[in-house]
Amino acid sequence: MYEKNRVIASFENVLYYIGKELLDDRIAKFVLSNAEVFSDELVELKEPDEDDMNLVDKLLRDNRTTQLIQSTILSCDQFNSLWNSDPGSLSDWQIIWLIDNKRIKFSVSLFKNFGTNHETLYLRLLEGYAKDVIENISEFEFTPEYIIQLSKSSEFEKDKNLLFATITADDILSDN
Repeated sequence: MYEKNRVIASFENVLYYIGKELLDDRIAKFVLSNAEVFSDELVELKEPDEDDMNLVDKLLRDNRTTQLIQSTILSCDQFNSLWNSDPGSLSDWQIIWLIDNKRIKFSVSLFKNFGTNHETLYLRLLEGYAKDVIENISEFEFTPEYIIQLSKSSEFEKDKNLLFATITADDILSDN
């Protein structure tokens, strides 16, 4: 019935079918073929229970799910807990979407951890939150080389002097 799209596209029906199991190909195709309906349902799901959150988490992390559904999940406040403590666990496009839409809650420790795990997206993250980074620049402990890299970014153009002021003589004279 799911394969022939003879089931009403709803969270309740998908939850009934999968329970606590992983999404199988049949359900993934069903969700994919009803992406707009599921996207609308996500927005309307204001107080998700544990089962709802488990399904939403599966949809968010399953590479067979459309970007429409995943970006809807990322845009809804009720689902922030699925990724806010560790946005680095998401795919690159999801992280870029979060950065571009300012959906990551700023935290120095979170951003430092993110930089360790996602070096290729770290500069983009810092640029997206340039004001917050500058306000907390001393807590980041950037290397002089990274300060120079930041200073070349248009997002940090007006803050070059503040960036360079964080470089100490010891930083310059050290062997690192």
